[in-house]
Amino acid sequence: MQRKVYAGIGWRFTPKPILEIMTHIAQNLCKGGYFLRSGGATGADQAFENGAADKCRIYRPQEAKMFPAWHEMAARFHPVWDGLPDYLKALHARNSPIILGDNLLEPVDFVVCYTDGGKLKGGTAQALKIALTYSIPIWNLAIPSHLAEWKATL
Repeated sequence: MQRKVYAGIGWRFTPKPILEIMTHIAQNLCKGGYFLRSGGATGADQAFENGAADKCRIYRPQEAKMFPAWHEMAARFHPVWDGLPDYLKALHARNSPIILGDNLLEPVDFVVCYTDGGKLKGGTAQALKIALTYSIPIWNLAIPSHLAEWKATL
């Protein structure tokens, strides 16, 4: 039986009311048998992790250093990859398995996120670009209609 998996990610400065909704979303998805992938950053990532309890896989930047394929995937989506310091490369590279799994062959079913203004910006944009390329549905809680959909399910 295939595991139901989603990515819960977003801006480090996600507003507190949205963080609370993210935690509730993760709790409900956990009860529904979903497994979370996230990046462990402050803000949105932690809100999802708090709600998912032990039903999650958290990817850390230092772990990305051990997986060249994660870096290769990230490089395809970052506009100035070669100019980034190694630590930022590791931060971006961890987004590859968040969306596509450790082996980059097991994509999440969908992404729930928050980005500033609902735009593709910041580190979260790296993960969202991968998701868009692989036609993975994205619900960005900064977009009012996406937020309303999730509020209706809670």
